[in-house]
Amino acid sequence: MANNKFIHLLLACALFAACDDNDTPVDESKSYPAVIMAEAFDYGSETGTTWFKGETIGVYMLKGGTDDIVAPYSNLRYYANSFDNQDYFLPGNNDSIPYFPATGDKMDIAAYYPQTTVLADSLVAIHLINNYEYASQLLFARVADLNKDSRKAELRLRPVLTQFKFLFKLGNGMSEADLKGLKVNLKGMPVSGFFNATTGRVHYREISANQDIVLQTNETKTRSLPRATDEKENEDAVLVSATGLVLPSSTTTGYHVLVELPAVNKSYPYEIPNSGTTENLKNSTTYTFSCTINEDNMDVSITTSLPTDINNWGEDDSIDGKGEETNR
Repeated sequence: MANNKFIHLLLACALFAACDDNDTPVDESKSYPAVIMAEAFDYGSETGTTWFKGETIGVYMLKGGTDDIVAPYSNLRYYANSFDNQDYFLPGNNDSIPYFPATGDKMDIAAYYPQTTVLADSLVAIHLINNYEYASQLLFARVADLNKDSRKAELRLRPVLTQFKFLFKLGNGMSEADLKGLKVNLKGMPVSGFFNATTGRVHYREISANQDIVLQTNETKTRSLPRATDEKENEDAVLVSATGLVLPSSTTTGYHVLVELPAVNKSYPYEIPNSGTTENLKNSTTYTFSCTINEDNMDVSITTSLPTDINNWGEDDSIDGKGEETNR
């Protein structure tokens, strides 16, 4: 009996040694890598654009339903592959691929474009005048409820800022020549702040509201004299348009517009309502101001275009001149 037990013990040790020599234990912490896919969307667009020229995005993994970053998966650089029919992004560093836990815990993936160096708390400094080119390109997306069994993050990156579009038509007592050289100045609006790369929130500096935002205008070609059948069409024709970007905001108190007509030495002030459609300015949203310019006043109506897939973006706050967050 004792000999049999000894033989069995030797066999078990031999089997254990064989397994140890031939089978490498699976590292489950490296078994479930995130798959990153991304498309770029413009204002009002429901069709995304595929990147294929090595464009880079910054990627974060966060604990599901929170803004807690899962270390070390913070601002990871991912770049677009070279195929124009694929939306897969490749990691800039294989050691920084985000992995889902083997426990099945849910995680969120957030990403922004263009990837850059971030400040503390994953903030990116933005300025609408000093660095408009970068701020105007900012896109963001976040996908929730991913885990080891659902690892594909399909990111629909949309604009971070708010778009203003002004359309100008002729009203009573005005001619087409009166609108030549029309200028649009946005006043009382903040021009600098911070974008949070994990939540999509934009915090602005109130102290930066002393600079005007001048919008680019586009004049249509001179129209021919209207025929009788074309009168209504010509009356409703947009002669001048102006488009620009502003920071999202939880209030529009003190925001106003000055429309100048140098051809007739006239100006038309307009205060953006802090109620209704423009009570707060949302990310990735276009606010269209349809303006009819009369000899003595300007009539304005406002419509909006808001994507349906950015509801998980955070509400906007403000930051005072010292950079301390203040809730509104």
